[in-house]
Amino acid sequence: MARHTAAMVVARGMFSPLRCGHCRNLGKRRQIRNASSKRPKVQSARLIAEAGAHSNWPQALHLWKSFKDITGSDHAADATIKALGRGVQWERAAEFLSKQMASSAGHGVTLLAVAEATAWSHCLSILSTMHLRRVDATPTSLNATIVSCGRRFMWQSALDLLFTYDQQASHQSIMTSDCAMAVLTALQVAHQWEQAIAMIATLPDPNESHMTAVVEACKRSHAWEASLRFLGTAIDQNACDAAMRACAISSEWQATLSLLSRHTEAEPSGVSTALSALAKAMQWQRAIHLFNQTQLLWTLKPEENHRKAQKGKEEDDSWEIIKDRSLLRALGAGHLWESALFHFQSANPQDAWNLSAAIWACQVAGQSVARELLSEHLRQHQRRRSKRKELRLLEHLSKLSDPDAVQILASIEDFSKENRWLKVAGGEKGQILESIISPGDRVLEVGSYIGFTALRLAQHGCEVVTIEADPLNAAVAQEIVEMASLATMDGTGTRGSQISSRVKICVGRASDWLSSGLLDPVDVILLDHRGTIYHEDLEIAEPLLRPGGRVIADNVLHPGAPLFVYDVRDRYNLQVHVLEEFGMPNIEDWLFVCHPKTRPWPLPLRRRMQLASGGCAALRQWGAEVNRLCHESKFGPVDWEEFQGRLRPMLLEMLGDAVEYHIHKPGVAGEN
Repeated sequence: MARHTAAMVVARGMFSPLRCGHCRNLGKRRQIRNASSKRPKVQSARLIAEAGAHSNWPQALHLWKSFKDITGSDHAADATIKALGRGVQWERAAEFLSKQMASSAGHGVTLLAVAEATAWSHCLSILSTMHLRRVDATPTSLNATIVSCGRRFMWQSALDLLFTYDQQASHQSIMTSDCAMAVLTALQVAHQWEQAIAMIATLPDPNESHMTAVVEACKRSHAWEASLRFLGTAIDQNACDAAMRACAISSEWQATLSLLSRHTEAEPSGVSTALSALAKAMQWQRAIHLFNQTQLLWTLKPEENHRKAQKGKEEDDSWEIIKDRSLLRALGAGHLWESALFHFQSANPQDAWNLSAAIWACQVAGQSVARELLSEHLRQHQRRRSKRKELRLLEHLSKLSDPDAVQILASIEDFSKENRWLKVAGGEKGQILESIISPGDRVLEVGSYIGFTALRLAQHGCEVVTIEADPLNAAVAQEIVEMASLATMDGTGTRGSQISSRVKICVGRASDWLSSGLLDPVDVILLDHRGTIYHEDLEIAEPLLRPGGRVIADNVLHPGAPLFVYDVRDRYNLQVHVLEEFGMPNIEDWLFVCHPKTRPWPLPLRRRMQLASGGCAALRQWGAEVNRLCHESKFGPVDWEEFQGRLRPMLLEMLGDAVEYHIHKPGVAGEN
């Protein structure tokens, strides 16, 4: 039989499913289409829901697109959204919702899926769409959105949502305990202690975690007095620990010990915090006494000791580490290097910061074993074939034939450009440093990293004391300086032996070295470590600055040092060098040269109180964002251009007109 067209079949009345295979298939397709067109919307939604129940979101979407006359069906749309949500396809769910009308439940499911992915900006967009469509958000979806904002540290958006919906009668008491905790955590990370205290006052039944989060926010802002006023006298153990940390980070060791004495049971967390406060304040005798006292107490009560140790392990493994580091720092401050080495071996010798504290203890006592510890640490990493880029740099430099300082510096810059970026002041930034710092200047550098700047300034004729907390970075820096010292003479006429004699690498915390009384006065203080704490270390370092000296700060715009800018803007005459970040063509950076206006320096307590005040809340938020972006940059790309687009105008406004700009990159700050 000849092949039939649909028109022939209809015209001749010849249709029969038994005539031929072609007709039979044609008939089946027609039956399916007719059944689909007549299928009730509820049945369509049921089929989509069945696909979603098996996490088969592609089938759910296919059914939605293939069924006729279900567009506009809330049931089917809700089922499709639920299928996408179960399949962790929050982006598809959000896109689907933007094109289709769904019920309040469908909108809520989308919000929950998007919030689970902490895509806070998409959550806000969906809420805006719901408002335009006159669809009410459920308390559950609102909580999820607020939690999403809180987890991404978008505390302003979280608070705006919270207060906006709390003012509506239909949404009274929408905030769950988890929601409140997410917002308080965001405020804590952003150093917004004032907002945290104001928010907890609105909670009907705050728990211990909420109270602790508020005190942690005070701690990060150095607002230790505010934390004590907030807590009053009735403090549980967790809140007491948080208050102790707030006092410890502000070097208020007396207040820390006072809080410790409130509890008859010496918990590991409290003892570790108190030891940290005493070590930071160089109260090494009290630190050793406290350590011995608590160790004796726990030895006399072995069961209690085991309980406390187990509790500390369950709550936070870091307390024992903090205790060891703090004791090592205290022993170093007391020049008890042998005791420090003994405790280092009995603690955790694999912990890098324990090693850093042990080397510090040996260095301040003038013991050569410090160099041996540093070299052995480097060899261990090399034997383990560590993948750290600093070790790959050493391998790269080892291929040079009889290199001098000039060749080593050039090779480091080449390595940084061709391989993985190194945080070094190379290129034009290095040339600017040489033009600012004169041969013969004594330079104190905070943040050695791999010793690039120290080597460059030593080759320039400066005497450099450089401080590095990371023992591996310090070991690499030591190797690079020694490599340069082996050269007979470089192209500038500088002997290699002169290089090594001009550089002293100090291992340990900057605050410990700056408070030790072992550092001589200097002509230049060079800040090149973590911009968000420049102001803290400058506070301790300023007395070391000779008359006519200056402070130089790198990386003020990238990644950023907002609190430092606030701290120096009125006390120093400022020169700002605006240039391109080395190895990052599209990123701008600022190099600050600061000449003191007045002496003596402001009292540290007064300065700390100013920075912890409500007037600096926005600056603390900026600093917290810098820290967050720096942390995220370790795991993936960060949009520094977008961040600088927001940070730059704020800093320019804060600096005002009384600043001398030197533009090394066209079209930036000086043209504003």
